[in-house]
Amino acid sequence: MQLYGVTETCTDLFTALIKAQSEMGSAVKDAKNPHFRHGYASLSSVIDAIIPVLNANGVGVLQLPSIEGSEVRLTTILMHSSGQRLSSTVGAPLGKKQDAQAVGSAITYLRRYSLQSIMGLPVEDDDGNAASRRQPQRRQVPETAAPTQSHPHGFRQGDKVTPTTSRPRDWAALIAAELEGAGLTVQQFNVWAMKSNRQPLGGMTPPNLKNAYSWLAHGNGLAVIKATISERV
Repeated sequence: MQLYGVTETCTDLFTALIKAQSEMGSAVKDAKNPHFRHGYASLSSVIDAIIPVLNANGVGVLQLPSIEGSEVRLTTILMHSSGQRLSSTVGAPLGKKQDAQAVGSAITYLRRYSLQSIMGLPVEDDDGNAASRRQPQRRQVPETAAPTQSHPHGFRQGDKVTPTTSRPRDWAALIAAELEGAGLTVQQFNVWAMKSNRQPLGGMTPPNLKNAYSWLAHGNGLAVIKATISERV
């Protein structure tokens, strides 16, 4: 949720904001997220980067938190010395756990998020992860190749296959690309397959397509087909 409010005339305020933005540097990354292992600018760092510059240009900041049901809301108001103002209201769900720590985490995140967004500073999540209760993803361990075995159709099983697709047409396209890269065509592959009592590309099941790609990309399939074609020419 995000709502905005402005006074009827904001010329002086907008002029001051433009000048402030031209004088404003970036916030220093002075904190570290232990779960995601990256640095971010804390609320204190954001305030240090924004508030003094705004004040020097006649602009003050108010941030007013409130709780409505299971949502924390924060209204940020930029006030110019002329009386002109701009306000923005954002909200974040608290989730099942609505203790003081959860509320404080959500308010801190919303304060930093609002200031960064209004003034155009780079945004990097930190306690937003805690506020939304997201868990860090597990690192994926690279799949290791299993020992190779002879395939009844002449293909090799167990070779590591990088693509993760399960659609037959995708495997067929990968096979065609491997053949083309070696100067071969799908027609030559099919001729070799039929003369070798093996299935042509269009008649293969998904597992056979996967094994065929592995045999061509990581085994000696291309060399076998080339040698067989040369022998029959």
